[in-house]
Amino acid sequence: MKLYYWESTHGNVGDDINPWLWKRLLPGKFDDNENLLFIGIGTLLNHHIPIADRYIVATSGFGYGEEPKIDERWEFLAVRGKRTIEALNLPDETLTLDGAYLLSKYIDISGIDKTDDISYIPHVFSMEKADWDHFSRLTNVNVIDPRLAVEDFIIKLAKSRAVICEAMHGAIIADTFGIPWLPVKMYDHINENKWLDWTESFDLGIEFNYLKPIWIGDKKKSKKVQFKNKIKRNLIGMNLFSGKFDAPPPKASKDEDLKRLANELKNIQKKEFYLCDRDLMNSKLNTLIELLSDKFDTEIKFTKVILNP
Repeated sequence: MKLYYWESTHGNVGDDINPWLWKRLLPGKFDDNENLLFIGIGTLLNHHIPIADRYIVATSGFGYGEEPKIDERWEFLAVRGKRTIEALNLPDETLTLDGAYLLSKYIDISGIDKTDDISYIPHVFSMEKADWDHFSRLTNVNVIDPRLAVEDFIIKLAKSRAVICEAMHGAIIADTFGIPWLPVKMYDHINENKWLDWTESFDLGIEFNYLKPIWIGDKKKSKKVQFKNKIKRNLIGMNLFSGKFDAPPPKASKDEDLKRLANELKNIQKKEFYLCDRDLMNSKLNTLIELLSDKFDTEIKFTKVILNP
Protein backbone atom coordinates (compact mmCIF):
# COMPACT_ATOMS: atom_id res chain seq x y z
CA MET A 1 0.00 0.00 0.00
CA LYS A 2 1.50 3.33 -1.07
CA LEU A 3 0.97 6.56 0.83
CA TYR A 4 -0.30 9.19 -1.60
CA TYR A 5 0.15 12.87 -0.77
CA TRP A 6 1.54 16.03 -2.33
CA GLU A 7 5.33 15.92 -2.00
CA SER A 8 6.51 19.50 -2.02
CA THR A 9 10.00 20.22 -3.34
CA HIS A 10 10.43 23.10 -0.89
CA GLY A 11 8.67 21.62 2.13
CA ASN A 12 5.13 22.28 3.36
CA VAL A 13 4.08 21.19 6.82
CA GLY A 14 0.47 20.54 5.76
CA ASP A 15 1.70 17.87 3.37
CA ASP A 16 4.83 16.73 5.18
CA ILE A 17 2.79 15.56 8.17
CA ASN A 18 1.65 12.64 6.01
CA PRO A 19 4.79 10.47 6.19
CA TRP A 20 5.54 11.71 9.71
CA LEU A 21 2.10 10.69 10.99
CA TRP A 22 0.80 7.73 9.01
CA LYS A 23 3.97 5.65 9.24
CA ARG A 24 3.83 5.98 13.03
CA LEU A 25 0.13 5.22 13.15
CA LEU A 26 0.25 2.26 10.76
CA PRO A 27 3.83 0.92 10.97
CA GLY A 28 4.76 -1.71 8.44
CA LYS A 29 1.64 -1.11 6.34
CA PHE A 30 3.20 1.06 3.65
CA ASP A 31 5.36 0.10 0.68
CA ASP A 32 5.67 1.08 -2.98
CA ASN A 33 2.66 -0.91 -4.21
CA GLU A 34 0.93 1.66 -6.43
CA ASN A 35 -2.02 -0.65 -7.06
CA LEU A 36 -3.35 0.25 -3.60
CA LEU A 37 -3.21 3.94 -2.72
CA PHE A 38 -3.75 5.29 0.79
CA ILE A 39 -4.86 8.87 0.17
CA GLY A 40 -3.87 10.94 3.17
CA ILE A 41 -4.04 14.52 4.40
CA GLY A 42 -4.49 17.37 1.93
CA THR A 43 -6.67 18.57 -0.92
CA LEU A 44 -6.02 15.42 -2.92
CA LEU A 45 -9.40 14.22 -4.16
CA ASN A 46 -9.43 15.27 -7.80
CA HIS A 47 -8.77 13.97 -11.31
CA HIS A 48 -4.99 14.06 -10.77
CA ILE A 49 -4.98 10.92 -8.60
CA PRO A 50 -3.02 8.13 -10.34
CA ILE A 51 -4.88 5.09 -11.65
CA ALA A 52 -4.89 2.23 -9.14
CA ASP A 53 -6.78 -0.98 -8.41
CA ARG A 54 -7.97 0.27 -5.03
CA TYR A 55 -8.11 3.49 -3.03
CA ILE A 56 -8.43 4.03 0.71
CA VAL A 57 -9.26 7.62 1.62
CA ALA A 58 -8.31 8.82 5.09
CA THR A 59 -9.34 12.45 5.79
CA SER A 60 -8.55 13.98 2.38
CA GLY A 61 -10.46 16.89 0.89
CA PHE A 62 -11.80 17.67 -2.58
CA GLY A 63 -10.40 20.51 -4.69
CA TYR A 64 -7.91 21.75 -7.30
CA GLY A 65 -9.56 19.99 -10.21
CA GLU A 66 -12.45 17.83 -11.28
CA GLU A 67 -14.02 15.16 -9.11
CA PRO A 68 -12.38 11.73 -9.36
CA LYS A 69 -14.52 8.95 -10.78
CA ILE A 70 -15.85 7.18 -7.69
CA ASP A 71 -16.64 3.48 -8.14
CA GLU A 72 -16.28 0.16 -6.32
CA ARG A 73 -12.50 0.61 -6.08
CA TRP A 74 -12.91 3.41 -3.55
CA GLU A 75 -13.26 3.12 0.23
CA PHE A 76 -13.77 6.22 2.34
CA LEU A 77 -12.81 6.00 6.00
CA ALA A 78 -13.06 9.77 6.48
CA VAL A 79 -12.90 13.01 4.50
CA ARG A 80 -12.00 16.53 5.54
CA GLY A 81 -15.46 18.04 5.59
CA LYS A 82 -19.07 18.35 4.55
CA ARG A 83 -18.26 20.09 1.27
CA THR A 84 -16.17 17.10 0.19
CA ILE A 85 -19.08 14.80 1.05
CA GLU A 86 -21.39 16.92 -1.09
CA ALA A 87 -18.96 17.26 -4.02
CA LEU A 88 -18.32 13.51 -4.24
CA ASN A 89 -21.89 12.48 -3.37
CA LEU A 90 -20.77 10.41 -0.39
CA PRO A 91 -23.06 9.14 2.38
CA ASP A 92 -23.98 11.85 4.89
CA GLU A 93 -22.71 9.71 7.76
CA THR A 94 -19.13 9.69 6.40
CA LEU A 95 -16.76 10.86 9.15
CA THR A 96 -15.45 14.40 8.65
CA LEU A 97 -12.06 15.19 10.18
CA ASP A 98 -8.68 16.38 8.96
CA GLY A 99 -6.01 13.83 9.83
CA ALA A 100 -3.72 16.54 11.21
CA TYR A 101 -5.77 16.34 14.42
CA LEU A 102 -4.01 13.04 15.12
CA LEU A 103 -0.77 14.94 15.77
CA SER A 104 -1.85 15.71 19.32
CA LYS A 105 -1.91 11.97 20.01
CA TYR A 106 1.79 11.70 19.15
CA ILE A 107 3.31 15.00 20.20
CA ASP A 108 3.70 16.48 23.68
CA ILE A 109 4.25 20.26 23.74
CA SER A 110 3.69 20.72 27.48
CA GLY A 111 7.36 21.56 28.08
CA ILE A 112 7.37 24.51 25.68
CA ASP A 113 6.86 27.97 27.21
CA LYS A 114 4.71 30.63 25.54
CA THR A 115 7.55 33.02 24.70
CA ASP A 116 5.78 34.60 21.71
CA ASP A 117 2.53 36.50 21.74
CA ILE A 118 0.63 36.19 18.45
CA SER A 119 2.44 34.73 15.44
CA TYR A 120 1.65 34.99 11.74
CA ILE A 121 1.72 31.92 9.46
CA PRO A 122 1.74 32.68 5.70
CA HIS A 123 0.61 30.15 3.11
CA VAL A 124 3.51 28.18 1.66
CA PHE A 125 3.09 29.87 -1.75
CA SER A 126 3.10 33.27 -0.04
CA MET A 127 6.62 32.70 1.25
CA GLU A 128 7.99 33.56 -2.22
CA LYS A 129 5.74 36.60 -2.63
CA ALA A 130 7.29 38.76 0.07
CA ASP A 131 10.48 39.21 2.09
CA TRP A 132 9.12 37.83 5.35
CA ASP A 133 12.48 37.94 7.11
CA HIS A 134 12.72 41.68 6.50
CA PHE A 135 9.07 42.13 7.48
CA SER A 136 9.66 40.34 10.77
CA ARG A 137 12.84 42.27 11.58
CA LEU A 138 11.24 45.62 10.75
CA THR A 139 7.95 45.13 12.58
CA ASN A 140 8.79 42.58 15.31
CA VAL A 141 5.94 40.38 14.07
CA ASN A 142 6.84 36.73 14.64
CA VAL A 143 6.45 34.85 11.34
CA ILE A 144 6.35 31.04 11.29
CA ASP A 145 7.57 29.49 8.04
CA PRO A 146 5.25 26.64 6.92
CA ARG A 147 8.18 25.07 5.06
CA LEU A 148 9.83 24.05 8.32
CA ALA A 149 10.13 20.38 9.22
CA VAL A 150 7.09 19.07 11.11
CA GLU A 151 8.58 19.07 14.61
CA ASP A 152 10.38 22.39 14.13
CA PHE A 153 7.14 23.98 12.95
CA ILE A 154 5.19 22.67 15.93
CA ILE A 155 7.83 23.92 18.37
CA LYS A 156 7.51 27.45 16.98
CA LEU A 157 3.73 27.12 16.97
CA ALA A 158 3.69 25.94 20.58
CA LYS A 159 5.62 29.05 21.67
CA SER A 160 2.76 31.23 20.43
CA ARG A 161 -0.17 32.31 22.57
CA ALA A 162 -2.29 32.46 19.40
CA VAL A 163 -1.80 32.52 15.62
CA ILE A 164 -3.11 34.42 12.62
CA CYS A 165 -3.06 32.04 9.67
CA GLU A 166 -3.09 32.25 5.93
CA ALA A 167 -1.95 28.60 5.94
CA MET A 168 -4.96 26.38 6.65
CA HIS A 169 -2.94 23.57 8.17
CA GLY A 170 -1.21 26.11 10.36
CA ALA A 171 -4.65 26.76 11.83
CA ILE A 172 -5.60 23.07 11.98
CA ILE A 173 -2.40 22.09 13.77
CA ALA A 174 -2.85 25.02 16.14
CA ASP A 175 -6.42 23.88 16.76
CA THR A 176 -5.47 20.33 17.65
CA PHE A 177 -3.05 21.65 20.29
CA GLY A 178 -5.57 24.14 21.68
CA ILE A 179 -3.84 27.24 20.31
CA PRO A 180 -6.43 29.87 19.23
CA TRP A 181 -6.32 31.00 15.59
CA LEU A 182 -7.77 33.46 13.10
CA PRO A 183 -8.00 33.06 9.29
CA VAL A 184 -6.73 35.66 6.84
CA LYS A 185 -6.43 35.97 3.09
CA MET A 186 -3.73 38.11 1.51
CA TYR A 187 -3.17 36.54 -1.93
CA ASP A 188 -5.41 35.06 -4.62
CA HIS A 189 -4.02 31.54 -4.18
CA ILE A 190 -5.84 31.14 -0.86
CA ASN A 191 -8.68 28.64 -1.33
CA GLU A 192 -11.49 29.67 1.00
CA ASN A 193 -13.55 26.60 0.10
CA LYS A 194 -10.88 24.36 1.68
CA TRP A 195 -11.13 26.30 4.92
CA LEU A 196 -14.91 26.09 4.95
CA ASP A 197 -14.80 22.37 4.19
CA TRP A 198 -12.79 21.94 7.39
CA THR A 199 -14.45 24.49 9.68
CA GLU A 200 -18.02 23.53 8.77
CA SER A 201 -17.24 19.99 9.93
CA PHE A 202 -17.01 21.55 13.42
CA ASP A 203 -19.94 23.92 12.85
CA LEU A 204 -17.58 26.88 13.09
CA GLY A 205 -18.91 29.94 11.29
CA ILE A 206 -15.62 31.63 10.47
CA GLU A 207 -15.08 35.05 8.91
CA PHE A 208 -11.99 35.75 6.83
CA ASN A 209 -9.90 38.83 7.40
CA TYR A 210 -8.70 40.27 4.08
CA LEU A 211 -5.27 41.87 3.97
CA LYS A 212 -3.58 44.01 1.34
CA PRO A 213 -0.63 41.98 -0.01
CA ILE A 214 3.03 42.85 0.28
CA TRP A 215 5.59 41.99 -2.39
CA ILE A 216 9.25 41.10 -2.68
CA GLY A 217 9.43 42.50 -6.22
CA ASP A 218 12.80 42.02 -7.94
CA LYS A 219 14.91 42.06 -4.78
CA LYS A 220 16.34 38.59 -5.29
CA LYS A 221 16.54 38.74 -9.10
CA SER A 222 19.60 39.44 -11.24
CA LYS A 223 20.33 42.96 -12.47
CA LYS A 224 19.39 41.82 -15.96
CA VAL A 225 15.97 40.60 -14.85
CA GLN A 226 15.42 43.76 -12.82
CA PHE A 227 16.19 45.88 -15.88
CA LYS A 228 13.77 43.87 -18.06
CA ASN A 229 11.01 44.18 -15.48
CA LYS A 230 11.57 47.94 -15.23
CA ILE A 231 11.08 48.24 -19.00
CA LYS A 232 7.95 46.08 -18.83
CA ARG A 233 6.47 48.24 -16.07
CA ASN A 234 7.17 51.38 -18.09
CA LEU A 235 5.44 49.83 -21.11
CA ILE A 236 2.46 48.86 -18.96
CA GLY A 237 2.29 52.45 -17.71
CA MET A 238 2.14 53.67 -21.33
CA ASN A 239 -0.40 50.96 -22.25
CA LEU A 240 2.09 49.49 -24.74
CA PHE A 241 2.85 46.16 -23.06
CA SER A 242 2.21 43.06 -25.18
CA GLY A 243 0.42 40.05 -23.72
CA LYS A 244 2.93 37.85 -25.58
CA PHE A 245 5.41 38.37 -22.74
CA ASP A 246 5.27 37.40 -19.08
CA ALA A 247 4.06 40.25 -16.93
CA PRO A 248 6.54 41.63 -14.40
CA PRO A 249 5.97 41.00 -10.70
CA PRO A 250 4.59 43.86 -8.61
CA LYS A 251 7.15 46.32 -7.32
CA ALA A 252 8.77 45.56 -3.97
CA SER A 253 6.74 46.86 -1.06
CA LYS A 254 8.17 49.82 0.83
CA ASP A 255 8.83 49.70 4.56
CA GLU A 256 5.75 51.82 5.14
CA ASP A 257 3.68 49.08 3.45
CA LEU A 258 5.17 46.48 5.77
CA LYS A 259 4.37 48.63 8.79
CA ARG A 260 0.83 49.06 7.49
CA LEU A 261 0.45 45.26 7.34
CA ALA A 262 1.79 44.95 10.89
CA ASN A 263 -0.87 47.43 12.04
CA GLU A 264 -3.56 45.45 10.22
CA LEU A 265 -2.45 42.30 12.01
CA LYS A 266 -2.46 44.18 15.31
CA ASN A 267 -6.04 45.33 14.72
CA ILE A 268 -7.15 41.82 13.78
CA GLN A 269 -5.92 40.60 17.17
CA LYS A 270 -8.82 42.47 18.78
CA LYS A 271 -11.24 39.97 17.25
CA GLU A 272 -12.36 36.76 18.90
CA PHE A 273 -10.08 33.85 18.01
CA TYR A 274 -11.40 30.41 17.09
CA LEU A 275 -11.06 26.94 18.60
CA CYS A 276 -13.16 23.91 17.75
CA ASP A 277 -15.35 22.18 20.33
CA ARG A 278 -12.96 19.91 22.24
CA ASP A 279 -15.55 17.22 23.00
CA LEU A 280 -16.51 17.02 19.34
CA MET A 281 -12.85 16.90 18.32
CA ASN A 282 -12.12 14.02 20.69
CA SER A 283 -15.23 12.15 19.57
CA LYS A 284 -14.20 12.45 15.92
CA LEU A 285 -10.64 11.39 16.77
CA ASN A 286 -11.82 8.30 18.63
CA THR A 287 -14.06 7.34 15.71
CA LEU A 288 -11.22 7.77 13.21
CA ILE A 289 -8.84 5.70 15.33
CA GLU A 290 -11.45 2.96 15.62
CA LEU A 291 -12.07 2.97 11.86
CA LEU A 292 -8.35 2.72 11.11
CA SER A 293 -7.84 -0.01 13.70
CA ASP A 294 -10.70 -2.09 12.31
CA LYS A 295 -9.69 -1.55 8.69
CA PHE A 296 -6.09 -2.63 9.20
CA ASP A 297 -6.80 -5.14 11.97
CA THR A 298 -4.23 -3.57 14.26
CA GLU A 299 -4.01 -2.00 17.69
CA ILE A 300 -3.03 1.60 17.17
CA LYS A 301 -0.44 2.75 19.68
CA PHE A 302 0.53 6.27 20.60
CA THR A 303 4.10 6.82 21.74
CA LYS A 304 4.52 10.48 22.55
CA VAL A 305 7.30 12.53 21.01
CA ILE A 306 8.25 15.12 23.63
CA LEU A 307 9.20 18.37 21.94
CA ASN A 308 11.53 20.87 23.57
CA PRO A 309 12.60 24.28 22.26
